[in-house]
Amino acid sequence: PAFCSAGLGPVNSFFDGFEAGLGNWTIVNTIPGPTGTWFRTSNPANPLGGAVYATSGVDSLWGYNTFGTSDTSIQLTSNLAIPSGARLQFNHSYGFENDSATTWDGGRIEYSVNGGAWVSLDPLYAAGANYGGTISTLDTNPLQGLPAFVKDSFGYTASQYDLSSLAGQGVRFRFRIGTDSTVDDYGWFIDDFRVYQCVPLPLPTVTTSAATAVTQATATLNGAVNPNGFSATALFDYGLTTAYGTQAPASSPGSGSAAVPVSAMVSGLGCFTTYHFRAQATNAGGTSTGSDLTFVTVCPPPVAPPTVANITGFTADAFGNVTSDGGAAISERGFVFSPTATNANPLIGGPGVTKVPVGGTLGAFSAPLSSLTHSTGYSLKGFATNSVGTSYSTVVAFTTLSPPSLAAATASNVSTTTADLGGNVTSDGGAMVTERGFVFSASGTNPDPLIGGTGVTKLVVAGTTGAFSSTLSSLTSSTGYAFKAFATNAVGTTYTPVAMFTTSDPPAPEALLARVLSINSASQASLSNAIPQIWYRARLFANRAYQFSVWPVNHEQGVDAATLSVSVFSDNAGVVQANGVSSFAGALEGSANQAGDGKPFTAVIRPVVSGVYKIRVKATSGGTVAHTLNLLLRETTLFSPWTSRAAGFEGFIEMHNNTNAPISVILRAFDSAGVLQGSGLNITLQPNATDFRTASQIGVPVNVFAGIVLAHDGAFGAVTANITTLNGANGLSFDSPFGPREPGLQASPVR
Repeated sequence: PAFCSAGLGPVNSFFDGFEAGLGNWTIVNTIPGPTGTWFRTSNPANPLGGAVYATSGVDSLWGYNTFGTSDTSIQLTSNLAIPSGARLQFNHSYGFENDSATTWDGGRIEYSVNGGAWVSLDPLYAAGANYGGTISTLDTNPLQGLPAFVKDSFGYTASQYDLSSLAGQGVRFRFRIGTDSTVDDYGWFIDDFRVYQCVPLPLPTVTTSAATAVTQATATLNGAVNPNGFSATALFDYGLTTAYGTQAPASSPGSGSAAVPVSAMVSGLGCFTTYHFRAQATNAGGTSTGSDLTFVTVCPPPVAPPTVANITGFTADAFGNVTSDGGAAISERGFVFSPTATNANPLIGGPGVTKVPVGGTLGAFSAPLSSLTHSTGYSLKGFATNSVGTSYSTVVAFTTLSPPSLAAATASNVSTTTADLGGNVTSDGGAMVTERGFVFSASGTNPDPLIGGTGVTKLVVAGTTGAFSSTLSSLTSSTGYAFKAFATNAVGTTYTPVAMFTTSDPPAPEALLARVLSINSASQASLSNAIPQIWYRARLFANRAYQFSVWPVNHEQGVDAATLSVSVFSDNAGVVQANGVSSFAGALEGSANQAGDGKPFTAVIRPVVSGVYKIRVKATSGGTVAHTLNLLLRETTLFSPWTSRAAGFEGFIEMHNNTNAPISVILRAFDSAGVLQGSGLNITLQPNATDFRTASQIGVPVNVFAGIVLAHDGAFGAVTANITTLNGANGLSFDSPFGPREPGLQASPVR
């Protein structure tokens, strides 16, 4: 049991741990046994041969449970003066002879006041082990019938007695063993016998010292403890207030009588937070606490989200604010930014990140951001660094301004010397449009017009955003022009993709229209730089097909070649008719390195209105020498019946070469309105061979009715052909083979 209640400690008025022998005691053998009874356990002459069995030190008192009848005791030689409130406590371990039903031997503790009679101490029992039974009366034990410590304690225990009733008396105590006639046992081991008072114990003296090694999440709490002579433990209370709430064990202060430093490392603390703490120590006298102190954890300095102003296409101004130093001096602050598409979370050293340091420590700061790219999204953060580390604000996004956006430019109402251009500024890009308009140039001079470029004319149109237009005048007839719309703001100038138009040819001079092309009759003409085009007239009939061929005389391949265009007009105003009247172009060049007539340049003409037509042959590019040309206009064979092409069903044409030489064949398809369908087909029909071509190969779209025109460069009757129509409803049907083509039209005067 505890010597005293909490806050009190034992102060001995008498103590004997038997380490110095039995000098305080006297052995009395009232009925001696066959052997000695009381010994020091370490005495080698005792029946144990000497042993160590003690609760402190190495020695204790041993009373042997001998095997013969005996009544022996060991008693204090002198009286003890019992102080007020005194207690007696001793440690003991015993094993007395017993069996399952009978306690044969035992031991008692007794006292005598001022030399009076010995009486048992058990009425003053206070705590711990007490008498466990009564010694049997069935044998010769002198203590039979008396209560005593009996049987076995199975190791050391303690017994405590309240001596308050004996205060002021002179008292002696004795341990007494009674044994019967037979059988011995271990007996009684007694140690640390004391008479004491319980007095208030001194509390530990505690002081709290400043915390050290304070970081973002840890700190070392410090203090000092004087245990004041009693074993003490120490800890620290800490928390966000003086209610604390958390404890940390500290290093041991021991049990001395001097102040001992104590400390504890705490972790898991919050960043940039004030903590209260105090030292605390407890000994047998109770608990003492030191004074309350505080410390503040350090952090990377907090940074407010930045703002961005004065954004242009290439610069912006950033504004930030370091709201605290985090408890440690700031060594650097500034901004980091990066294109969002590259890095949406900019950090120092990250991919695509630019760092902009700004001098100073706490408070607001700003810096210009430069070398930005227009029309680009950026991610921006403020940052600040102290000895703990670097902190960043949340990310702020901004986008640089853009040059204006425009829709594609258009050209309309193109004549010989004028054209109407149209544009549309669809967005100002975030900055006011300061200028807009058109740039154009002759495509032969500059095919990609830009402001200030060679041969470029700039035409400014008032306004900012939205549609705008302008009319170009004083253009050159029969000339190709490249043009763009443009718009300018503070970021830059945007151009539309280049577009093209060609001014109309002037009306054919009447003097040149005297030339007449007769059907099936060749003509000859020359073109040069001085005479780049020639005009003819011919009478053509509706719903008939004509083959027009041009070929050079004595022209070698690759030598001063030119490009020709052939256009067919139906009035003197120079307007190309849409219904079946064609314009076409091709290379003027002879066979490979071979003198003589060059390769024919051939096309099909199919008018839908009978009348007089103007045919122009024009050299659109070429060398410096004159070109002598042969021209031949003749009516061609085979304007087929209508053939249909539906999904899964289509017509085809069967052609046969009736000669021993290859023949070039041109196939074209026209709908019922005379509009050309697809690009047609040019093939070579081998000697005495038959070829087949489908409507889709010629270019007839699905579900379109079309007629097939066939022209060839062979003699009359050189090619025969047949049209076959597949009809989804009626299956396969055959058209009769065509006979020879109609006789050539006679040359007729042009009216």
